[in-house]
Amino acid sequence: MDMHLSEILAELKRSIGNYGNVVARRKGALGRFEHLVKRGLRKLILRHLDQQREINQLVMSALEEVATGGRMQEKFITKLQETPRASPSQPNLPAYLGLAADPEYAEKRNRLRRSILERLEGCTPEGGTPAEMSGYIGEAALRFGITIELLQQHVLSGSQGKLLEIGCNPYFLTLLLTESFPRFDRMGVNYFEGVFPPKSMQRQSVTDPRGRLSEVAFFHADIERHSLEALGNFDVCLFCEVLEHLPFDPAFALFNVVRTLRPGGLLLLTTPNPARLENLEKMVRDRASFSDPVSGYGIHGRHNREYSANELIDMCSAAGLTVLTSKTLDVAPTIYSRDAEAKGYGAYHIILARLDESPRLKRPSWLYRSFTPERLASSTSLASV
Repeated sequence: MDMHLSEILAELKRSIGNYGNVVARRKGALGRFEHLVKRGLRKLILRHLDQQREINQLVMSALEEVATGGRMQEKFITKLQETPRASPSQPNLPAYLGLAADPEYAEKRNRLRRSILERLEGCTPEGGTPAEMSGYIGEAALRFGITIELLQQHVLSGSQGKLLEIGCNPYFLTLLLTESFPRFDRMGVNYFEGVFPPKSMQRQSVTDPRGRLSEVAFFHADIERHSLEALGNFDVCLFCEVLEHLPFDPAFALFNVVRTLRPGGLLLLTTPNPARLENLEKMVRDRASFSDPVSGYGIHGRHNREYSANELIDMCSAAGLTVLTSKTLDVAPTIYSRDAEAKGYGAYHIILARLDESPRLKRPSWLYRSFTPERLASSTSLASV
């Protein structure tokens, strides 16, 4: 732009100068006077043009600074995009998620948790010790308490009936059920591969300082393979912390459990929530996976799949159940637990459903792949027998 302006100024000077000389030659003294006047005018014009040039140079400098600043800003933005941002969980994950604090709720939940820990103090399954079980009880205590409370809202403590508990080992929830529903007949289901014959009745002893229970009877079966129909019908079935361990045919396992319920019977299901705060923190802050590690206890010793709330509701509805309650719950309550649970960030899902239709086996497409339509429609288990 400056070079172009210089050319214009030079051309203007030449044209003005030439015009003045021509006038002087033609008009003599008068022409010289006119020439002097116009010469003064030319100087004024040139001075104005020089000032304008200075202004143009200032404008050009400003524009160059803006352009340079824009390039620097672009580089800065690109650098920010390329640099891993500190995750919201580092400064404050609850604030990032918009979780409101409720200290009273946390204290109420912690009181329930402590009461469950007291009621299970010194209890162990056969072959275990209190020290070995303390970590498990500490993590599961509040879940046990909420499970009992939810059942008490729908089942009278003094009423009679039959209760089936899937995966009852290590029997801590069994002890609490015995205490809370003493008139219910209870049956457990466990599977210890290679230890007992399939579809056989077995017993295990339990250490309980309060004397509520000394032995547990259970049906030894793999619910993905072995039918539970021989057990008869039940008023309540607990399907707690089992679904996530099933690697072969989870929909069949759920159907296998649901068909043990009498019409109007209740299913209470709990399973880990993949959207829990702990997992969000791992992914957002640490860029880490929350998948369960390979277990030394074999394929059933790890979480093979965790489910969203919508997936669980879909599975239950497909099996003939009406979902009455679906929520999440924390295991170690904090001041943010109430809001976290309400927004779906609690550590566990807890679902209470009622059998209002005939039990159905339906395998959802989002859960299975690489099977033929005929195989998915099969009424038998996809797991090898």
